[in-house]
Amino acid sequence: MNKRTNLILAVDHGNGDIKTVNTSFVAGLEVSNVPINSVNHKDIIQYNSKWYAIADNPKPYKRDKTNDESYFILTLFAIAKEIIYNMNNGATIDTENISIKLPVGLPLSHYNTGKDDFKNYFIERFNGGVSFDYIYDTEDGKQKVLPFNVELDVCSVHAQGYSGAMTTIFEKGKDNDYTLIDIGSFTVDVADYEDGKVREDNMRSFETGTIVMCDHIANKLSQSFGVSPSAYRASKIIKILKGKKEDKYKEVIFDEAKKWADSIINTVIQSRFALETSIPVLLGGGSLLLRSLLEDNQYLENAVFVGSVNANARGYALYASKL
Repeated sequence: MNKRTNLILAVDHGNGDIKTVNTSFVAGLEVSNVPINSVNHKDIIQYNSKWYAIADNPKPYKRDKTNDESYFILTLFAIAKEIIYNMNNGATIDTENISIKLPVGLPLSHYNTGKDDFKNYFIERFNGGVSFDYIYDTEDGKQKVLPFNVELDVCSVHAQGYSGAMTTIFEKGKDNDYTLIDIGSFTVDVADYEDGKVREDNMRSFETGTIVMCDHIANKLSQSFGVSPSAYRASKIIKILKGKKEDKYKEVIFDEAKKWADSIINTVIQSRFALETSIPVLLGGGSLLLRSLLEDNQYLENAVFVGSVNANARGYALYASKL
């Protein structure tokens, strides 16, 4: 028998996207009791007599991620994708003999109340080990079925936002005060960091993330120009904002996105977060998407933008390496 591979496999379970240290994919699932057509899906998992594929759009917002199997299955995809990434970059891994440390995270606003349930959610489902087949397209375009057997060694739950901002805080100094603003797909999570620690009495979560913003923009276009909201799904609006797609309503879309970005910061100020006297640290995919619209905000003159959507997962992995 080959030697067991021991891995730290950090997963950031966003409502819009799932992130590992090196990969990112949409937090959406398609489920079938019969094999899924691999022509339409590049990544498929067969587990417990069901087939799962990554959907084009994320699931609806869920504050509690433990009330069904979705985030467990998405975690299996994350494990497979991260391991294949490492194998493609020279790592030798026996996928049928893996033991993992699984560091995960929750927003600061409900970290204390949800961490035990989230940890137990994974411990229960990995109990006794998990076997599944991962069906995917290799780099040369061929389809491959890769069997996995994964045992869980340790599951740990960490604070989203703080974990992603940790490198910035260490670089600039732990004696400074920071306001952590994590802009996600559905929520914006905010916390103060003072005197070397997160202030637990001042943590908030607002449902004003980028997908919520895109829904607002689609409705605005419908009201102003009579276009169907379904013609401007979040994925299309995000491509326009990233400069990957031209559109006759581009100016309106950017204007509305700018208003939305400024309203996020206004909400942070109104919620008594001291941006004037702290260093704002902005992270999450939403902060990268809206960065050009946020940089001229008067309250963000000394802000630091964390430049990777994988920052939280990398922070979790760093913590887990010390366990």
